[in-house]
Amino acid sequence: MPFYPSTNTSANTWLINGNHVNDSTAPGLISSTLTWETMSSWNIGADFGFLNNRLTASFDYFVRKTFDMVGPAPELPEILGTAVPRANNADLQSNGFELDLAWRDQIKDFSYGVHFLLSDDRQKVLKYPNDAGSLSTWRNGQYLNEIWGVYHYRYR
Repeated sequence: MPFYPSTNTSANTWLINGNHVNDSTAPGLISSTLTWETMSSWNIGADFGFLNNRLTASFDYFVRKTFDMVGPAPELPEILGTAVPRANNADLQSNGFELDLAWRDQIKDFSYGVHFLLSDDRQKVLKYPNDAGSLSTWRNGQYLNEIWGVYHYRYR
């Protein structure tokens, strides 16, 4: 979290009188409005057991909303001369599920179990200041890590 500025130093590749020279860069800007993110969440679930609990099942569904999230810095002109400060500029919703099935049994002295787990979750940008609709940063309605592509099919 970018709460305080720090100066980066490194050894330069230049040689002066046979020695490497250290250099430093100006610290980036820190947003004066940076604050904590807030969130609300809820979930519902159910657990089942059948056949003397040899077959068990569990299902959970959740929704979490994050408000005032620190998102990517907005695009500003390069004349700024340093990195654009990150700010509380986004709202995000996560939702998903988990299904867990298990079978445990014993045949004489041999115990065994089989387990199946299926889960998924998605994160959707609810609010982000991208009025230009730039595809190089977040945009309202975008699912994070979405995959874009073009499928070409040629019939021969």
